Amino acid sequence: MSVKCLTGVYFELVDSRGHDFGPNSEEVKDAIKAVDAQVVRVINALEEAGDINLMMFSDHGMAERLGGPNDAASGLINLLDYVTETDWQHAVGSESGPNLQIWPKPDNEDWVS
Repeated sequence: MSVKCLTGVYFELVDSRGHDFGPNSEEVKDAIKAVDAQVVRVINALEEAGDINLMMFSDHGMAERLGGPNDAASGLINLLDYVTETDWQHAVGSESGPNLQIWPKPDNEDWVS
């Protein structure tokens, strides 16, 4: 009976460059080339190893933002334009990410309904 193994590898370079410089930047194009070269090395090594299945996944897509981070055309909503930090007891998310979970303070629950 043969032993089955699963190995996961994540190449974060394209994602981090996209977040830092924008998805259409030269930095992202360079990162894609660098990661492509690494993927080729992995595929070549797997082919030499023999009977191995390869599954590839992507992290997520990315779209160019219009305007700057404080420009209405950017599509970003600044939460602090609508509530203050004293309105909630707990928040989970990133400062500039698309997702945020907020737990209002018990006496402020009516502003969420």
